[in-house]
Amino acid sequence: MSKQFYQGSENPPVIIAVDNGNGNTKTEHLCFKSGIECYVSEPVVNKDYFKIGDKYYIVGDNHMTYQGDKTTSDECRILTLAAIVKELEYRHMTEGKIRLAAGLPLGWCNPEKKKEFARYLKGEGTEDVIYRGTAYHFDIVDVDVYPQGFAAICGRYEMQGINMIVDIGNGTINMMQIADGAPKEQSVITERTGVATCMKNIMKEVSQIYSDDVSEDMIEPYLKNGCGSDNSQIASIIRRVVGNYADEVIKRINSNGYKRDLMKLYIIGGGGCILKNFTGMADRHGVTFIEDICANAKGYAYLTKQKMQRNL
Repeated sequence: MSKQFYQGSENPPVIIAVDNGNGNTKTEHLCFKSGIECYVSEPVVNKDYFKIGDKYYIVGDNHMTYQGDKTTSDECRILTLAAIVKELEYRHMTEGKIRLAAGLPLGWCNPEKKKEFARYLKGEGTEDVIYRGTAYHFDIVDVDVYPQGFAAICGRYEMQGINMIVDIGNGTINMMQIADGAPKEQSVITERTGVATCMKNIMKEVSQIYSDDVSEDMIEPYLKNGCGSDNSQIASIIRRVVGNYADEVIKRINSNGYKRDLMKLYIIGGGGCILKNFTGMADRHGVTFIEDICANAKGYAYLTKQKMQRNL
Protein backbone atom coordinates (compact mmCIF):
# COMPACT_ATOMS: atom_id res chain seq x y z
CA MET A 1 0.00 0.00 0.00
CA SER A 2 1.38 3.43 -0.89
CA LYS A 3 1.97 6.14 1.68
CA GLN A 4 -0.79 8.72 2.13
CA PHE A 5 -0.08 12.44 2.12
CA TYR A 6 -2.25 15.11 3.69
CA GLN A 7 -1.85 18.71 2.54
CA GLY A 8 -3.96 21.80 2.80
CA SER A 9 -6.45 23.13 5.32
CA GLU A 10 -9.42 21.31 3.78
CA ASN A 11 -8.40 17.98 5.28
CA PRO A 12 -9.63 17.13 8.79
CA PRO A 13 -7.04 16.21 11.41
CA VAL A 14 -6.17 12.59 11.99
CA ILE A 15 -6.92 11.37 15.51
CA ILE A 16 -3.97 9.60 17.10
CA ALA A 17 -4.33 8.40 20.68
CA VAL A 18 -1.34 7.80 22.94
CA ASP A 19 -1.48 6.22 26.39
CA ASN A 20 1.68 7.38 28.18
CA GLY A 21 2.50 4.72 30.74
CA ASN A 22 5.62 4.41 32.85
CA GLY A 23 5.91 0.81 31.73
CA ASN A 24 4.62 0.95 28.16
CA THR A 25 3.54 3.55 25.62
CA LYS A 26 0.42 2.51 23.69
CA THR A 27 -1.52 3.68 20.66
CA GLU A 28 -4.75 2.18 19.32
CA HIS A 29 -2.77 -0.48 17.47
CA LEU A 30 0.75 -0.62 18.94
CA CYS A 31 2.61 -1.01 22.23
CA PHE A 32 6.28 -0.54 23.11
CA LYS A 33 8.28 -0.16 26.31
CA SER A 34 8.61 3.39 27.58
CA GLY A 35 12.39 3.31 27.84
CA ILE A 36 14.37 5.87 25.86
CA GLU A 37 18.06 6.31 25.04
CA CYS A 38 19.45 9.51 23.54
CA TYR A 39 22.52 9.82 21.28
CA VAL A 40 24.23 12.89 19.83
CA SER A 41 25.44 10.93 16.79
CA GLU A 42 23.82 8.25 14.64
CA PRO A 43 23.78 4.84 16.38
CA VAL A 44 26.13 2.36 14.73
CA VAL A 45 24.37 -0.95 15.43
CA ASN A 46 20.69 -0.21 16.03
CA LYS A 47 19.16 1.48 12.99
CA ASP A 48 15.65 1.45 14.44
CA TYR A 49 16.04 5.00 15.76
CA PHE A 50 14.15 8.30 15.63
CA LYS A 51 16.00 11.46 14.58
CA ILE A 52 14.34 14.48 16.17
CA GLY A 53 16.16 17.76 15.76
CA ASP A 54 19.88 17.06 16.00
CA LYS A 55 19.54 14.05 18.33
CA TYR A 56 18.90 10.35 17.86
CA TYR A 57 16.60 8.29 20.07
CA ILE A 58 16.14 4.57 20.51
CA VAL A 59 12.93 3.63 22.31
CA GLY A 60 11.39 0.42 23.56
CA ASP A 61 14.41 -1.40 24.98
CA ASN A 62 13.42 -0.94 28.64
CA HIS A 63 10.99 0.76 31.00
CA MET A 64 11.65 4.31 32.11
CA THR A 65 12.12 5.35 35.72
CA TYR A 66 8.82 6.24 37.41
CA GLN A 67 7.76 9.82 36.74
CA GLY A 68 4.78 11.27 38.57
CA ASP A 69 4.80 14.57 36.69
CA LYS A 70 5.85 13.65 33.16
CA THR A 71 6.13 17.30 32.11
CA THR A 72 9.36 17.80 34.07
CA SER A 73 11.53 16.19 31.38
CA ASP A 74 11.50 15.66 27.61
CA GLU A 75 11.18 11.86 27.87
CA CYS A 76 7.40 11.58 27.75
CA ARG A 77 7.11 13.98 24.81
CA ILE A 78 9.82 12.17 22.82
CA LEU A 79 8.01 8.88 23.48
CA THR A 80 4.75 10.51 22.35
CA LEU A 81 6.35 11.70 19.10
CA ALA A 82 7.74 8.19 18.58
CA ALA A 83 4.25 6.75 19.16
CA ILE A 84 2.71 9.17 16.65
CA VAL A 85 5.31 8.22 14.02
CA LYS A 86 4.85 4.49 14.66
CA GLU A 87 1.10 4.91 14.31
CA LEU A 88 1.52 6.92 11.11
CA GLU A 89 3.74 4.14 9.76
CA TYR A 90 1.06 1.60 10.73
CA ARG A 91 -1.50 3.65 8.80
CA HIS A 92 0.83 4.03 5.79
CA MET A 93 1.07 7.81 6.24
CA THR A 94 4.07 10.12 6.35
CA GLU A 95 2.47 13.48 7.11
CA GLY A 96 -0.72 15.06 8.32
CA LYS A 97 -2.53 17.23 10.81
CA ILE A 98 -2.77 15.40 14.12
CA ARG A 99 -5.38 15.73 16.83
CA LEU A 100 -3.68 14.02 19.75
CA ALA A 101 -5.76 12.21 22.38
CA ALA A 102 -3.95 11.40 25.63
CA GLY A 103 -4.65 10.77 29.31
CA LEU A 104 -3.63 11.30 32.90
CA PRO A 105 -4.07 9.14 36.02
CA LEU A 106 -7.51 9.56 37.58
CA GLY A 107 -6.25 11.37 40.68
CA TRP A 108 -4.32 13.93 38.64
CA CYS A 109 -6.85 14.62 35.88
CA ASN A 110 -7.99 18.04 37.09
CA PRO A 111 -8.52 20.96 34.67
CA GLU A 112 -5.19 22.65 35.49
CA LYS A 113 -3.14 19.46 35.05
CA LYS A 114 -4.99 18.62 31.84
CA LYS A 115 -4.15 22.02 30.33
CA GLU A 116 -0.53 21.74 31.45
CA PHE A 117 -0.15 18.25 29.97
CA ALA A 118 -1.84 19.32 26.72
CA ARG A 119 0.56 22.28 26.33
CA TYR A 120 3.52 20.00 27.06
CA LEU A 121 2.49 17.40 24.47
CA LYS A 122 1.65 19.96 21.79
CA GLY A 123 4.98 21.76 22.05
CA GLU A 124 5.57 24.01 19.07
CA GLY A 125 3.03 22.02 17.06
CA THR A 126 5.07 21.26 13.94
CA GLU A 127 7.34 18.21 14.02
CA ASP A 128 9.84 16.65 11.61
CA VAL A 129 11.04 13.15 12.49
CA ILE A 130 13.12 10.64 10.57
CA TYR A 131 12.39 6.99 11.38
CA ARG A 132 13.85 3.98 9.59
CA GLY A 133 15.09 6.26 6.83
CA THR A 134 11.66 7.80 6.18
CA ALA A 135 10.89 11.46 6.84
CA TYR A 136 7.67 12.27 8.71
CA HIS A 137 6.17 15.74 8.94
CA PHE A 138 3.09 16.52 11.01
CA ASP A 139 1.35 19.32 12.87
CA ILE A 140 -0.21 18.66 16.28
CA VAL A 141 -3.18 21.01 15.95
CA ASP A 142 -4.96 20.09 19.18
CA VAL A 143 -4.59 17.87 22.26
CA ASP A 144 -7.42 16.30 24.27
CA VAL A 145 -6.65 14.86 27.72
CA TYR A 146 -8.88 12.27 29.41
CA PRO A 147 -8.84 10.24 32.65
CA GLN A 148 -7.02 6.92 32.40
CA GLY A 149 -9.13 3.89 33.22
CA PHE A 150 -12.46 5.61 32.70
CA ALA A 151 -11.60 6.11 29.02
CA ALA A 152 -10.98 2.37 28.61
CA ILE A 153 -14.59 1.47 29.33
CA CYS A 154 -16.34 4.33 27.53
CA GLY A 155 -18.74 3.03 24.93
CA ARG A 156 -17.88 -0.59 25.73
CA TYR A 157 -19.82 -1.50 28.88
CA GLU A 158 -23.15 -0.67 30.49
CA MET A 159 -22.44 1.22 33.69
CA GLN A 160 -25.76 0.73 35.44
CA GLY A 161 -25.67 0.57 39.22
CA ILE A 162 -22.42 0.93 41.15
CA ASN A 163 -19.21 0.00 39.38
CA MET A 164 -15.54 0.26 40.25
CA ILE A 165 -12.55 0.64 37.93
CA VAL A 166 -9.07 -0.46 38.99
CA ASP A 167 -6.27 0.45 36.57
CA ILE A 168 -3.03 -1.30 37.58
CA GLY A 169 -0.08 0.21 35.75
CA ASN A 170 3.65 -0.05 36.11
CA GLY A 171 3.93 3.11 38.20
CA THR A 172 0.51 3.66 39.74
CA ILE A 173 -2.80 2.06 40.68
CA ASN A 174 -5.87 4.17 39.91
CA MET A 175 -9.30 3.49 41.34
CA MET A 176 -12.68 5.11 40.80
CA GLN A 177 -16.35 4.30 41.33
CA ILE A 178 -19.01 4.95 38.69
CA ALA A 179 -22.70 5.26 39.60
CA ASP A 180 -25.14 4.76 36.69
CA GLY A 181 -22.49 5.90 34.20
CA ALA A 182 -21.39 8.98 36.15
CA PRO A 183 -17.93 9.05 37.80
CA LYS A 184 -17.96 9.69 41.56
CA GLU A 185 -15.30 12.37 41.97
CA GLN A 186 -14.81 11.75 45.68
CA SER A 187 -13.93 8.11 45.03
CA VAL A 188 -10.90 8.83 42.80
CA ILE A 189 -7.67 7.38 44.19
CA THR A 190 -4.18 7.30 42.65
CA GLU A 191 -1.48 5.38 44.51
CA ARG A 192 2.16 4.88 43.64
CA THR A 193 2.11 1.12 44.16
CA GLY A 194 2.24 -0.12 40.59
CA VAL A 195 3.70 -3.36 39.29
CA ALA A 196 7.23 -1.93 39.27
CA THR A 197 7.42 -2.35 43.06
CA CYS A 198 6.54 -6.03 42.73
CA MET A 199 8.98 -6.53 39.86
CA LYS A 200 11.86 -4.97 41.82
CA ASN A 201 11.28 -7.33 44.74
CA ILE A 202 11.23 -10.36 42.45
CA MET A 203 14.37 -9.29 40.60
CA LYS A 204 16.19 -8.69 43.87
CA GLU A 205 15.53 -12.20 45.17
CA VAL A 206 16.10 -13.99 41.86
CA SER A 207 19.35 -12.08 41.27
CA GLN A 208 20.66 -13.38 44.58
CA ILE A 209 20.29 -16.95 43.32
CA TYR A 210 22.45 -16.27 40.28
CA SER A 211 24.78 -13.76 41.99
CA ASP A 212 24.11 -11.56 39.00
CA ASP A 213 21.47 -9.12 37.77
CA VAL A 214 18.32 -10.56 36.18
CA SER A 215 16.42 -8.49 33.60
CA GLU A 216 12.71 -7.73 33.64
CA ASP A 217 12.35 -9.55 30.32
CA MET A 218 13.12 -12.82 32.12
CA ILE A 219 10.43 -12.25 34.75
CA GLU A 220 7.61 -10.67 32.71
CA PRO A 221 6.41 -13.94 31.08
CA TYR A 222 5.68 -15.40 34.53
CA LEU A 223 3.54 -12.36 35.43
CA LYS A 224 1.70 -12.31 32.09
CA ASN A 225 1.03 -16.05 31.91
CA GLY A 226 1.32 -17.34 35.48
CA CYS A 227 3.66 -20.03 36.77
CA GLY A 228 1.40 -22.97 35.91
CA SER A 229 2.81 -26.26 37.20
CA ASP A 230 6.38 -24.94 37.34
CA ASN A 231 7.86 -26.07 40.68
CA SER A 232 11.27 -24.49 40.23
CA GLN A 233 12.85 -22.27 42.87
CA ILE A 234 12.32 -19.26 40.62
CA ALA A 235 8.60 -19.99 40.24
CA SER A 236 8.28 -20.43 44.01
CA ILE A 237 9.85 -17.02 44.62
CA ILE A 238 7.57 -15.40 42.05
CA ARG A 239 4.44 -17.01 43.52
CA ARG A 240 5.34 -15.81 47.01
CA VAL A 241 6.33 -12.24 46.08
CA VAL A 242 3.50 -11.75 43.59
CA GLY A 243 1.04 -13.33 46.03
CA ASN A 244 1.99 -10.83 48.72
CA TYR A 245 1.70 -7.95 46.25
CA ALA A 246 -1.68 -9.17 44.98
CA ASP A 247 -2.99 -9.49 48.55
CA GLU A 248 -1.96 -5.89 49.23
CA VAL A 249 -3.64 -4.66 46.04
CA ILE A 250 -6.87 -6.46 46.96
CA LYS A 251 -6.77 -4.92 50.44
CA ARG A 252 -6.43 -1.47 48.86
CA ILE A 253 -9.32 -2.15 46.49
CA ASN A 254 -11.52 -3.24 49.40
CA SER A 255 -10.49 -0.31 51.59
CA ASN A 256 -11.37 2.10 48.80
CA GLY A 257 -14.97 1.01 48.59
CA TYR A 258 -15.26 -2.27 46.69
CA LYS A 259 -18.14 -4.39 47.97
CA ARG A 260 -18.22 -7.87 46.49
CA ASP A 261 -21.62 -8.94 45.11
CA LEU A 262 -22.94 -5.37 45.41
CA MET A 263 -20.97 -3.81 42.55
CA LYS A 264 -19.19 -4.70 39.34
CA LEU A 265 -15.42 -4.51 39.21
CA TYR A 266 -13.43 -3.72 36.06
CA ILE A 267 -9.70 -4.43 36.21
CA ILE A 268 -7.52 -2.96 33.49
CA GLY A 269 -3.87 -2.16 32.87
CA GLY A 270 -0.83 -4.35 32.39
CA GLY A 271 -0.86 -5.31 36.07
CA GLY A 272 -4.30 -6.85 35.80
CA CYS A 273 -2.65 -10.13 34.78
CA ILE A 274 -1.29 -10.45 38.32
CA LEU A 275 -4.77 -10.52 39.86
CA LYS A 276 -5.97 -12.82 37.09
CA ASN A 277 -3.11 -15.33 37.30
CA PHE A 278 -2.28 -15.30 41.01
CA THR A 279 -5.65 -14.85 42.74
CA GLY A 280 -9.12 -16.29 42.40
CA MET A 281 -10.68 -13.02 41.25
CA ALA A 282 -11.09 -14.19 37.66
CA ASP A 283 -13.70 -16.70 38.88
CA ARG A 284 -15.75 -14.14 40.77
CA HIS A 285 -19.13 -13.05 39.47
CA GLY A 286 -19.16 -9.40 38.45
CA VAL A 287 -15.41 -9.09 37.89
CA THR A 288 -14.28 -8.22 34.36
CA PHE A 289 -10.65 -8.21 33.24
CA ILE A 290 -9.99 -5.90 30.31
CA GLU A 291 -6.86 -7.48 28.89
CA ASP A 292 -6.44 -5.26 25.85
CA ILE A 293 -3.33 -3.24 26.75
CA CYS A 294 -4.40 -0.61 24.21
CA ALA A 295 -7.83 -0.15 25.82
CA ASN A 296 -7.07 3.32 27.23
CA ALA A 297 -5.71 4.58 23.91
CA LYS A 298 -8.78 3.24 22.11
CA GLY A 299 -10.94 5.01 24.68
CA TYR A 300 -9.13 8.32 24.15
CA ALA A 301 -9.66 8.03 20.39
CA TYR A 302 -13.34 7.18 20.89
CA LEU A 303 -13.92 10.20 23.14
CA THR A 304 -12.20 12.58 20.72
CA LYS A 305 -14.23 11.20 17.81
CA GLN A 306 -17.40 11.86 19.83
CA LYS A 307 -16.22 15.38 20.62
CA MET A 308 -15.45 16.14 16.96
CA GLN A 309 -18.83 14.81 15.83
CA ARG A 310 -20.62 17.03 18.36
CA ASN A 311 -18.77 20.06 16.97
CA LEU A 312 -19.73 19.40 13.34
